[in-house]
Amino acid sequence: MANKALVAYVPALHAGYVSFFKKHREANFFILGKTILSQIPRLERDIRALDPKEICLAVVALTIFPSVSILEEEAVGSSLADYKKIILPDEDVSRDFAKRSLSNKEVFFESIFLRWDRVISTKEFEVPYDR
Repeated sequence: MANKALVAYVPALHAGYVSFFKKHREANFFILGKTILSQIPRLERDIRALDPKEICLAVVALTIFPSVSILEEEAVGSSLADYKKIILPDEDVSRDFAKRSLSNKEVFFESIFLRWDRVISTKEFEVPYDR
């Protein structure tokens, strides 16, 4: 078993995700499942988001990771129990999930732009008018 897990919300597969995945190819990959995503109400409005099962099939077809699976709420503890390092993209869904479900684990947030989230779209990150 790999000692590193990569966990992410992947609403739509694009080149940014593939690059992120290849950087962590030795990790086992866990896609956030519906029981976890249902706890974040605004995600239900994301009409571009594919079902986690479709994302899983697409990521498996890329043959990047030793294993790819969907992570559901009831299996978080048992699925991630043996991992020494859990990596998540630094975005709002990952931080919310880690706060609720990984409080007893050491997690690492990787700064990478994969999608517009609440933090990126706030005024604090607004581009100055003269830029």
